[in-house]
Amino acid sequence: MILFPPIRLKSNWHANCTYTSESYREVGMRKTKLMIALIGAIIIPLTLFSGVLPVPKSHRIMAIITTEDLAPAADSFKLWHNALGETTYVYTTNYIYSSYFGRDKQEKIRVFIQYLNQAEGINTIMILGDTLKVPIRQAMYSGQYNDARIPTDLYYGDLDGNWDANGNGIFGEYINGINVDNVDGMPDVVIGRIPLSNNEALIDYFHKMVKYETTVPTLSAHFWGSSIYNPDDGIGQTYCLRLKSGLPSGIATKTLFNPMVDTFGAYPRWVGDGELSKTNAIKDLSSGNFITVHIDNGGLNWFGTGYIVNGERLFDYNLKGIETRFYISTSSYGAMSVKGSIGYAFLVGGGLAYIGNTSIGNPEEAIGYERLLNNLFSDSTAYLGEAFTRVFGDNLYFNYTMNYMGDPLLRVYPVTPSVLNYSIKYGTSKITINTGVSGVYVSLIRGDSIVCDGFTDEDGTITLPYYREGSYKAVLSKKGYVVSVVNLMRYNGIKDNYEQDEKSDVKLDLTRARVYSISGRYLGKYADLRTSLAGGVYIVSDGRVTRKISLIK
Repeated sequence: MILFPPIRLKSNWHANCTYTSESYREVGMRKTKLMIALIGAIIIPLTLFSGVLPVPKSHRIMAIITTEDLAPAADSFKLWHNALGETTYVYTTNYIYSSYFGRDKQEKIRVFIQYLNQAEGINTIMILGDTLKVPIRQAMYSGQYNDARIPTDLYYGDLDGNWDANGNGIFGEYINGINVDNVDGMPDVVIGRIPLSNNEALIDYFHKMVKYETTVPTLSAHFWGSSIYNPDDGIGQTYCLRLKSGLPSGIATKTLFNPMVDTFGAYPRWVGDGELSKTNAIKDLSSGNFITVHIDNGGLNWFGTGYIVNGERLFDYNLKGIETRFYISTSSYGAMSVKGSIGYAFLVGGGLAYIGNTSIGNPEEAIGYERLLNNLFSDSTAYLGEAFTRVFGDNLYFNYTMNYMGDPLLRVYPVTPSVLNYSIKYGTSKITINTGVSGVYVSLIRGDSIVCDGFTDEDGTITLPYYREGSYKAVLSKKGYVVSVVNLMRYNGIKDNYEQDEKSDVKLDLTRARVYSISGRYLGKYADLRTSLAGGVYIVSDGRVTRKISLIK
């Protein structure tokens, strides 16, 4: 693939690894601009890059589409995802508009995505920037639910046809039950948009994302539901209970309802754990919950917290310092990718992904959310963007309105990954990492770049060169497994517990800790308190290894 770098600066080529075996290879990059990024929950100087980053083909291949001015932030996302083995490229709208045919900017972007998908196998698209930066398509819908032009990024995800079968320049026409433009309405690639419009805001989001990727909390799901049209219809509450009942055991749940208890019939159809109110909603969003599902009324810049005639409104300016990671909403149009929407405020306020509508929603969408949650929690690791594609069904209106705001490759884990620290003596020339799992993608990061990468062999082992001064970070990743981060730090002492020769090699055995089994499918290793491991000791706090581990010769 030939890439056209969004920034062209005079630079030197850096190759920090030498081919000595087929288990790894060198990675070269071009330096472009200095910024600050968070890698492994530690703030370090990060030199951003443009141009080709040649990492192995992975299970997800992503293209980031953004504007020229947001390319520096895009490069931070590219570096992190490449470190996880998710091959990622950055393209600017200037290049797309000047190189691809289309009647308007949106059509040119879609034609480009069709090319990427068909010729290059790219299956994930992340749009960086709001709709003023990267335009959205307006689909024309007239029918049961609404008569409106609906903003929809599905146009970039559903690649069948051209969304204008009759050639009249009006896209996605659906008129009184007739699919005029023969829109399929099902995504062929995963689409997610981070609708932030400056590098500072995007880098703040990036910091939160990487911290989340390496310190994921225990899974929990909170359900907010209210009566929609009158106090006794119980629409939101009963849908919430249906969604909750489908979750696997072991996931902490909580329900906030308004009314909290059904007192309108002979027996209660619903009973909540607490009352859904503005005060309780803000408190719940600040509780560190993992995912919140909200079935209620709402608007562009507000959440409802009760049926429409008496519910308090929670506005965009209330969402500051929140700790909830993911939010799913229905019956409102707060997922507009513009500043001032409740979805925008959720991302700026501390959240990582917002799923909702760009036009008037309907509680029936909860059926799609049921498919999303089932997919999300059916495996030990899933991508939220991939799970989002399960929302789409045979209702074209709902498909048009559904929008994913956030990084589409956000991972969802049932356990917290381990971040391990190893001390390495000066003079070490090679590191052998044994994971016990074959096909693990391992990238070695030194400060501002990926210097080596490769896959573990059939025995789960990989050997990488380690001959430069300074500290490194090894990132281990495989689909279906939790990411592990290993901090490799130089040891300055004259004597140490490892009795290494100056030029000795180092072997890191990550296989011997007792694993808390959740489908038996993750690389993050956990140990019982003070479990002896190969002459060393793991010290565990809150289920995570906290003490440095002695090296294994």
